[in-house]
Amino acid sequence: MFFYLLCAMLIINAFARDDTPLEECKDRGNERYCNSHKASGRCESENYKFIMKTNCRKTCNLCDE
Repeated sequence: MFFYLLCAMLIINAFARDDTPLEECKDRGNERYCNSHKASGRCESENYKFIMKTNCRKTCNLCDE
């Protein structure tokens, strides 16, 4: 009986949705740092994309990437 209950719980859990975001969208850098990079166009630059996504995610609107 315990085995059937365990199987049922595993199946239910496999199809359950988790709508909580994995990570809060926020900047790691301070406001001045992120705003200066945004003003200089680094948010859109492919060369700076990784750095901006890591440090200034909210300011650069990179939360969905």
